[in-house]
Amino acid sequence: MTKTNNNTRVLTVKKSLVTIISTLVCSSTLAGGSPWLNEYQTTDLNVSYIYQTADELYVGKQKNDLPDDLILESYIVSLNHSFTDNLQVGIKTGYAKSEFDPRPFSDEGGRTDSQIAISWRVVDEFITETNLPTVTLRSALIIDGNYNTGSIDAIGDGGNGIEGSVLLGKNFTPKLAASAELGYRYRSSNVRNDNFYGVSLFYSLSSQISFSAGYEWSDGRGGLDIGGPEFSPDRFHETDEESEILTLGVNYNLENQWNISAFYLDTQDGRNIAKQEGWALSLGYSF
Repeated sequence: MTKTNNNTRVLTVKKSLVTIISTLVCSSTLAGGSPWLNEYQTTDLNVSYIYQTADELYVGKQKNDLPDDLILESYIVSLNHSFTDNLQVGIKTGYAKSEFDPRPFSDEGGRTDSQIAISWRVVDEFITETNLPTVTLRSALIIDGNYNTGSIDAIGDGGNGIEGSVLLGKNFTPKLAASAELGYRYRSSNVRNDNFYGVSLFYSLSSQISFSAGYEWSDGRGGLDIGGPEFSPDRFHETDEESEILTLGVNYNLENQWNISAFYLDTQDGRNIAKQEGWALSLGYSF
């Protein structure tokens, strides 16, 4: 395959896949970076609405019914810009609010944790002469939000931090691709560090419609169990949190620059977290 054909294939794949992956980030607990970067000097802007609800809570590994549905609504804005063929910088922030009775605070909401991320592609599958997948290294600075912690309906754990991951991506055909991520996250304020992993499969039905399916894991590195020794409600953010989340998505390209995506997510297993399911809508624009 010539380089010209490779570049054409890159554009076809990215128009249908890159926005799906970046939208998946917004509804994910993981870093959720993409091995495939934007085209040189291209910027992607995504605005997302995420609705999640739970009527069960993992107390340790045991599921227990909640006295009221826990509802979390999030409004997320993300911006990614490629400064070179292999270097991309992204920012993500937003606002979230939760509903839960009884609640310790009269109003639970605020700015979500924000991220400033740098992604460096070290192998590009479309121009390499080997059969290697695309390989990208990603690091991100985590800036904690301005919400309350220490309650079941807190919108986050709080704490500044940093995370790093390795991402792999492989296009098997112009329609079928897969990606994987392996990373580690460190945070301050007694929030437990965690490993995170993810695998995703992408299929392009046409130049306008694409589908995705993903499975994500987060594994806390020690900490308290809800209801265990030394636990108290004001130490929710110190618990050992684990999660397994299934995601299903569809993306539709409205025009060359506009697209809209929808996602469903469901918690398959967990530890010291709410068993949430939900959906997300995202509008994206490339320029």
